[in-house]
Amino acid sequence: MRSHGNLKETDILELENHLRDEIEDLTKAGLTQDESFLIGVKRLGNVSAISEEYSKVNTENLWKQLLNDPENSAAIGRDRKEIAWVIIFSLIAGTLMEVPELFGFKLFNPADQLLYFKNLGPFILPFVAAFFLIKHQSGWKRAAVIIGIFCLSAIVINLYPSRSPNTTELLTGIHLPIFLWLVTGAAYLGTEWRKSRRRMDFIRFTGEAFIYGVLIFCGIIVLSLFTLAIFSAIQIDLSSFIQQYLVVYGGSATAMIAICLAETKKKRC
Repeated sequence: MRSHGNLKETDILELENHLRDEIEDLTKAGLTQDESFLIGVKRLGNVSAISEEYSKVNTENLWKQLLNDPENSAAIGRDRKEIAWVIIFSLIAGTLMEVPELFGFKLFNPADQLLYFKNLGPFILPFVAAFFLIKHQSGWKRAAVIIGIFCLSAIVINLYPSRSPNTTELLTGIHLPIFLWLVTGAAYLGTEWRKSRRRMDFIRFTGEAFIYGVLIFCGIIVLSLFTLAIFSAIQIDLSSFIQQYLVVYGGSATAMIAICLAETKKKRC
């Protein structure tokens, strides 16, 4: 309750005294210590002697605070680190997608779109895997193997010869993200990849992350259209900025944020 910051120290001490008195009375009535504690906690929010003083605290919320483990500083620190890694990896992934422009390739150039399409997995999924490796504190051997697979895949897909109508590149671009997502699953599962229950968790996680990603990306599209319309009204063309930065970095952030949201939901359920 101290970590939640909802009550003053004097209020917490008074609540503790009320709880101890209630437990003592219930114990004298013949209940065990555990039974007395549970019943005392449930009654605490409805005690008439403190109802006025704690009317600002909802009874249901008080019940949850008393029974749930408080969020300690270590948990808050981990959450902040995860958010920081999401931001960092989103920026790195977006910057990596800008690298081909240094060699004359353009994302919205029809002749170059196949290059971006087949590299979509290597652009984003390595950073998703790195997020899980850092989060689960995986060993360097596992990390080296997973990162090596991503690097080898990126090299092969860009060096493998393909001729018009580029059917090989198209098929590879469709199936490579699926393969790399399974590799990302190895980073997600860690040492528990042999357990069927954890593999089912990864399947559910995949579906939730996909839904979150679609919703977030639709929101980015709507935001882009509104921004374009607003600035067009004052005769400022932002189409190049939206294509070059908002779509690229927004798309990269969408993947990382969706992963983080799905992982946070699983952790709090």
